[in-house]
Amino acid sequence: MAGKKETDFVRKLTVKGVMGANPDLEKLLKAEGKRMDLMTIYGVARKFKPDTAPNGSNFVRFFGQFRAVNLESGETFDSGQCIVPGTVQDALYGAMGSGEEVKEVQFAVRIGVKYDASAVTKYVYTVNNLMPTQENDPMVLLENSLKELKALPAPKSK
Repeated sequence: MAGKKETDFVRKLTVKGVMGANPDLEKLLKAEGKRMDLMTIYGVARKFKPDTAPNGSNFVRFFGQFRAVNLESGETFDSGQCIVPGTVQDALYGAMGSGEEVKEVQFAVRIGVKYDASAVTKYVYTVNNLMPTQENDPMVLLENSLKELKALPAPKSK
């Protein structure tokens, strides 16, 4: 098929797996704003399993249908499993529910890094949501409710 990029099917999607290594700190320090976009990942999470890494840290493994694109090389990867940075993990895990109430969740995010001298790795992950906001999004509904409230008067000085 002319023009169609090949997609590698891999066992699981992780930032390190898609990027081939941890983020290049030297390149990050030269990047504008000391921040770099690394990859996009999107898909449908249908199940999850809390797990523990060999170093003892806890994480959640998601199962479903996922695709990741390395923004530097353009390589595309598909998998039935993904492990994502904590901010994405927490949002997905919370949105899916638990027990008999687990529901499938669609997501699409761009994952990057920014320099942070206080972090052990000298970088922290950044995440940008790529999904359009839905009218029934709980945060949109809450914001709309707040707009309808009258502003409270300023506290009286003593």
